[in-house]
Amino acid sequence: MKLIEFSGARRIPLVGRQDLLQEAERRIGRGGVHLLYFEGSGGIGKTALLEAILERSQWGGRVETLSGCCVAHDVVDLSDVEVYTPEGLIRRIMEVLGKWFFQEAQELLPALDRARLAGDHAAIGLAEEALRTAFFEELNALSEDGIVLAFDTLEVLDQEHDPFQDELGDEAPALSGAAWLF
Repeated sequence: MKLIEFSGARRIPLVGRQDLLQEAERRIGRGGVHLLYFEGSGGIGKTALLEAILERSQWGGRVETLSGCCVAHDVVDLSDVEVYTPEGLIRRIMEVLGKWFFQEAQELLPALDRARLAGDHAAIGLAEEALRTAFFEELNALSEDGIVLAFDTLEVLDQEHDPFQDELGDEAPALSGAAWLF
């Protein structure tokens, strides 16, 4: 039996959420900074709603008011282990917004990867700091015309405290995703 044969393995179409889509579209179309937060139990279509908002922001009704705006092509899922570090989150955000908007940050990635392969901790630290600086400069420049970015599974930010890290103390670096994002 294939996984696709299970009903839970298929995406349920977005039904009955036109009011939320229109409200999100209205707020995004106004410009400025908006944090739209959808919460609810699992399986009610929050991810599908985020995907629909991104799609409508790219191709939908108010596309003329978002013409200069950078719209992500996919949702950033914070439950994905690849975004658990600042670097991983930066890489994912660059991927969903378009790597071409982050030329300077993209040019720094090979040096960071080489430093990691060489095990040069000093070079890794410098390269990570340079990446963060370049990324935030380019993200700030991009935000002047507007950005539509969607994060899913934000509840992991509430669950980030790990008692095991208390036992290790300073030996285990802790990432505060909530502090970094907001």
